[in-house]
This record gives sequence, structure tokens and C-alpha cells, in this order.
Amino acid sequence: MGLAKKHRAGVETPFAIEPAVEIAQPIEQRVEERTAELVGEIAERKQAEDALRESDAQLNAYFNSSPAGMSMLDRQLRYLKVNQRLADITGLPIEEHKGKTIREIVPLLADMLEPLYLEVFATGKPIFDWELSYQKNVVALSI
Repeated sequence: MGLAKKHRAGVETPFAIEPAVEIAQPIEQRVEERTAELVGEIAERKQAEDALRESDAQLNAYFNSSPAGMSMLDRQLRYLKVNQRLADITGLPIEEHKGKTIREIVPLLADMLEPLYLEVFATGKPIFDWELSYQKNVVALSI
């Protein structure tokens, strides 16, 4: 479609305007492509979230059904999670452990446990063949 533009001097210059459809098509195509990409990314994220939920459920089932006292700590040796068996051993409810250090929960064991946890955090390697028994102020260690 040809149109003319009139300049101040009164001279008309022809110029062409592309129809709106020709301009919009590449934009619409890019929107469709990006929408498809986003749908794929959302599907991948949902799959990852589902897998994480399943993995978390398995970990919780193992953790909570263990006959041994179990805990998870952060690098500052603060409890993130404990199972009921450990709560029974320490005599404190599960909720009271969260955010507290080993020293705050079991001060009699702190000098023995803290170096072990710090070693694991420093090396990334587990400590095998090590067992600790604890009953109300009585500690037994077996290696």
C-alpha cells in the first residue's frame, strides 16, 4: 500500500507502509514459540518438584521409622531435624531441638560429638563403625 507524506515545503514523498498483518506475524510466531518453551519449562519444573516430594517422603519415612536416634545438623551444628527416637533419648520434644546446638541439647556429649561433625563437614566423608549410647547422663562409646 503506497502513501505519500507531505513535507513542510509542500513536496510529497511516496513511502510504503507494510500491512499490520505482515508486522504482527513474526511477533505472534515468537510469542507462540516462547509460550511453548515456557510450557515445557513448567512441565520440567513440575516433574522435578514431584521427584523432590517423593524423595523427601522416602527420606522422612526412613528417618522417622529408624530405631536409632537420628538428626540432621547445619554447619554451625544446629539441629535442623531430629527423629522421635532421638527426642526420646534426649528427653526433649522434637520441636525443641530445631535451631539449637548440640551443646545446648546434650552438653555432656558436645566435646565428643562436635569434632566428629566438624570433620564430616570439612572432609565430606562419613565416619564408619562408630556408635554412641546415651541414657540420662551415662555415655558409652564404641568404635
